[in-house]
Amino acid sequence: FLNGPENGKYDPKLNKGVIAKLDAKTLEVISSWDITEDVTWIDPVCFDGEFLWVGDMSDLGIHRYVFDGDQIKRAGVLRYPSEMHFSQGIRIVGKKLYSIHTFGSMDGLFEFELPSELTDEVVRPSKVWRVPELFTHAEGFDFVPGKPNEIWHAQYRHIDRIRLSE
Repeated sequence: FLNGPENGKYDPKLNKGVIAKLDAKTLEVISSWDITEDVTWIDPVCFDGEFLWVGDMSDLGIHRYVFDGDQIKRAGVLRYPSEMHFSQGIRIVGKKLYSIHTFGSMDGLFEFELPSELTDEVVRPSKVWRVPELFTHAEGFDFVPGKPNEIWHAQYRHIDRIRLSE
């Protein structure tokens, strides 16, 4: 959760990194975890069925968490090149992480081979696709079901379907 100005003043100490598990039917909060110690500006989040991946704008990494009963535990950080600035959307497909970036000097959709162990070493992308910014910066993406070389790409009030080159 990010807090905006109150009475014309902004206090970054009010920012919290909170993960919430919701009931899909009722949207009621089932559980929540405060991860502010690790992450203060969450953007974006993806659960792959095993790990929860949490992007953080403030430290150029994608934090990996594992659920252990009713607790959440940090299980490493995928570090990417600083030129990518911060991730605006992540997806995990098999042993690959896909991350979209539109603010740094390295813009596009990036494919990363997931290392067996996450360390502080910067992981370089193995593939990149240029993604057009026709309206504004990216606000997320997802793969089109049944079409592994196509994505839905959200920008402002628009959602584009993009075919990725092989």
